[in-house]
Amino acid sequence: YHLGLREECIRRLGQASGMEVYEQLNRTFEHMSLAALVLGKLLALGPGILPTSLHRIDQLKKYKKPLYLPHSLHQRPSEKAERLNEQVLLELFTPSDLLPPELGCSSEREGDHVKAFCAAQKLNLVVASRQIPPSGFAYDPA
Repeated sequence: YHLGLREECIRRLGQASGMEVYEQLNRTFEHMSLAALVLGKLLALGPGILPTSLHRIDQLKKYKKPLYLPHSLHQRPSEKAERLNEQVLLELFTPSDLLPPELGCSSEREGDHVKAFCAAQKLNLVVASRQIPPSGFAYDPA
């Protein structure tokens, strides 16, 4: 769920100090931006890949800080709008191989979704932190 951050803090700093640092890091993450729109043409995503449940940039403006992340195994909200908001966060912060299949996430659709999202939002590019190719960088102009 936390991609090993807690365990790494404990390993390096011991149980008490490691948990304290881990909690402080999480409080810091709760106040960080989800994305940045650069010159209206480039969307930079801080936490991860472009969620398939994100259809418009303005959806990202609805999140208020501090941002509390849902857990993929917790009960889902009953209201449709709340479920969609939670889905976007889960996809942003949780690697797709750790998400339950019933959440409907698919990395197979990722390229097509990014191209459709860019066209609909009049963007040139989406930059995502979790997509790091072996060479360190790549650009797909298609």
